[in-house]
Amino acid sequence: MTAPFAPLPPAGVRFTKKERELFQALAGNANCVLSRSYLLREVWGYHEGTRTRTVDVHIRRLRKKLERTPGVRICTVFRQGYVMETADGASETVRCRSRGAVLRG
Repeated sequence: MTAPFAPLPPAGVRFTKKERELFQALAGNANCVLSRSYLLREVWGYHEGTRTRTVDVHIRRLRKKLERTPGVRICTVFRQGYVMETADGASETVRCRSRGAVLRG
């Protein structure tokens, strides 16, 4: 995992191990679009070109668990990946080329 720190899940929210790792990847790169291939590589250790829906399933589970957490949401950026938008940066998603992400305007 490349996040410089391990963000803690919101109080009262329980994650499985993979959900926690995915949450940490997204929260550690908040407001940055992360591609599915980046998440598969960093969280699951899959190689480039792997075809699986595991990211989508885990994102759906995270969204369900975080739906009552104010100021945090996970958005899909069509054909690009996922971004965890936070209240302090929701209006400005940044470019993170090194993570397989793109500018979201």
